[in-house]
Amino acid sequence: MVFNEILTAAYSLMTDVFGNYVIQKFFEFGTSEQKQMLAQRIRGHVMPLSLQMYGCRIVQKALESIPSEMQVLLVCVCLLNIISSHRLQYYSAQCLRAYSLLRDTLSPCNAQITCLSVILCAFCAAHS
Repeated sequence: MVFNEILTAAYSLMTDVFGNYVIQKFFEFGTSEQKQMLAQRIRGHVMPLSLQMYGCRIVQKALESIPSEMQVLLVCVCLLNIISSHRLQYYSAQCLRAYSLLRDTLSPCNAQITCLSVILCAFCAAHS
């Protein structure tokens, strides 16, 4: 019952000085269903939350707490938001080329490092 109220106001709580702690605790101690529902609220807002003082803590906690499939989904949505549509084809090619090199180099490493590398490639390409 309390979670339903929190879910309704999730985004505003994520960017609130005190509310972000409530969301973080649900990512830390909530059920897998609650974590998934909160992650759905983040989807499409990863970049603005990451740039916000309190929202960045939510993104960090979410990526630490949710399954890798959901992490990949959040990252992919974020990548699509970073790259402007008129440059999508060019930057996608650049990212895929860079990812191929990184994948070969980082294959023994875990998926999180690879995801972060792809984000970094896309961010650099979008801002070059």
